[in-house]
Amino acid sequence: MGIGHTLQVHRSTRRRLPLGLSDSTSKRRVAVVAVVGLAGFLGSTIAACNSDVVILENPTASTLTVVMLGSGWGTVTGGGIDCGSTCSVTVPSGTSITLTAIATSGSLLAGWSGCDFASGSSCTVGVTSNRTVTANFLPANTLTVVMLGSGWGTVTGGGIDCGSTCSVTVPSGTSITLTATAASGSLLAGWSGCDSTSGSSCTVGVTSNKTVTANFGTLTGLLSGVWGSGPNDVWVVGEGGIILHWDGGAWSSYQSPTTKSLAAVWGSAASDVWSVGEAGIILHWDGGAWSIFTNEANSLTSVWGTAADDVWAVSAGGTVSHWGSQSWDESTGTALYGVWGNLPDVWIVGEGGAIIRFQIGGGWSRVSSGTTEWLYGIWGSGPDDVWAVGDSGQVLHWNGNEWASVLSGTVSNLSAVWGTGPNDAWAVGTSGAVLRWNGAAWEAVSTGTTEWLYGIWGSGPNDVWAVGSGGTILHWNGSDWSSALTPNTQGRSG
Repeated sequence: MGIGHTLQVHRSTRRRLPLGLSDSTSKRRVAVVAVVGLAGFLGSTIAACNSDVVILENPTASTLTVVMLGSGWGTVTGGGIDCGSTCSVTVPSGTSITLTAIATSGSLLAGWSGCDFASGSSCTVGVTSNRTVTANFLPANTLTVVMLGSGWGTVTGGGIDCGSTCSVTVPSGTSITLTATAASGSLLAGWSGCDSTSGSSCTVGVTSNKTVTANFGTLTGLLSGVWGSGPNDVWVVGEGGIILHWDGGAWSSYQSPTTKSLAAVWGSAASDVWSVGEAGIILHWDGGAWSIFTNEANSLTSVWGTAADDVWAVSAGGTVSHWGSQSWDESTGTALYGVWGNLPDVWIVGEGGAIIRFQIGGGWSRVSSGTTEWLYGIWGSGPDDVWAVGDSGQVLHWNGNEWASVLSGTVSNLSAVWGTGPNDAWAVGTSGAVLRWNGAAWEAVSTGTTEWLYGIWGSGPNDVWAVGSGGTILHWNGSDWSSALTPNTQGRSG
């Protein structure tokens, strides 16, 4: 006899009753007799009482089969299954079995199919009929992230969340993009081990076991210039050729083609940015990388323009350089530190209160400033509203006809000026000095720093950046100034 056969014992009558029940009509007791020892017959029983025989048939059985697919290796176990070797089991119908997949080294479980419920390496299936479950194993490699440097930060992406989870095993060939986020007071100084990088992002194809390093640093050097094309695209340059970028979420360091100190940065668009500095170095950003454009004879102090083919720079050696559709140099014999224009006028300021005006079609002229203080910064909202700032709190205003001194309320040396319009301008300088023009007067605004501030720029009245010594970067959000990046001596995360 085999599973599913019925042993029938006849006396006078025959009925089938569930195991353990009695004939409620005759009230006669039912004796249950187990029939055992029959080869191939499992669980069949009979019950007899006087002239009645109750036949109890064995339960239905079903088979669970495990199939392993993919080019990886592993085993599946549970409920009598041990596949590799034993990949099917026959059990009473309705039995619930939980299988566990274990990938061998160099492989991983890519997924299950045929389960009623799957969670990670586990698969649960009710064997209510003949069932097949498939486990898919694939070759795998491990990506490990290492964080170095004196700064703090995290790296996330593709299952990585480092600080805490710094490695992940994935199918071989998987492409993962990692994002580094520097903590307050730190910045991403660079990546290594990536296939490609872009600012805070690193992309790597995990074709073998790979290690990627994110280097978080802190700044102590001087930052001298800031400019952006918008709130999520801001550049800062400074000492030793450092170039920093703000992408709307974090500051990161970009590879610089020079170690010469950079004094200023300006651009006509996100893919056309210029920086100038020591020994006449001129750098250009084309949207993909920074490169050396050319070198001038003298150290350059400021850069400004109207378009990619109309860029101006001035030097401490007294030269004015123009490049674009027409390139030329003009010597003034005066140390120059700031340039800005509103065509057809271009204004340049420098030593001893010098103000030089260039008019397209009209040539060069010196304009009386009424001061002998050295001037370093210049900016305007239009042809009749131009500001110049310099030593000892000197602030000058051009109304379209003449320059006049305006009370600043400070004796700090002022390095730069920038604004959003006639009634909103900012000036920065020594000892953390920040002044704001409200349309009627200049007022001091507290920043919480005593560092010398060298540059200021914003995308609007509620988004202004100031940079200075000690690696200081400050941000104005419309209500107050806060430190976006300042020296950090605590070390790195992770």
